[in-house]
Amino acid sequence: MSLKYIGLNLIKKTEESKRQKEDIELLVDYIESLFLFFPQPFIFLNPLGKILKVNEAFLRLTDYQFFEVIGSSVEEFFLEKDVFEIFLKNRKTEKQEFTLISREKRISVILYLSSVKDEEENIIGYFLAISEIEEFKERLQEKTRYLADAQKALLNILEDINESRNMLIKTF
Repeated sequence: MSLKYIGLNLIKKTEESKRQKEDIELLVDYIESLFLFFPQPFIFLNPLGKILKVNEAFLRLTDYQFFEVIGSSVEEFFLEKDVFEIFLKNRKTEKQEFTLISREKRISVILYLSSVKDEEENIIGYFLAISEIEEFKERLQEKTRYLADAQKALLNILEDINESRNMLIKTF
């Protein structure tokens, strides 16, 4: 085998390696952009529950600034102070209802926690997705009130019908 052939193979492998590295960098940039601008609030946590990264949707929902959130414990932003503990006990993707504390108000949310693992299955962090359910709960309460009012109206109608029936029976 000639040195020229070996040199050409090395150049070819180097070019392939460079192309693969560029592809990986593009993929990382794409994932970063997707994470930052995804419409659902997301938080990336370290294994101890400290916030490493949040997306724009989380900042809009809570009215906090990026620097106010990064490095904080995730539990500082929830009324229930055992948020992270609850999820760690289950060690699986789980959804549960919690109360998010924004700058202005408290918001009912459903949280989804999923662990991020390395090649050896060691947990290197967590993704925490947040779904706001405040609007849904308000609509549910509104419909419940409407049904309760409709039920009262129906009971009143039944009472009136029953009274009329009794009066008719008395008159005959």
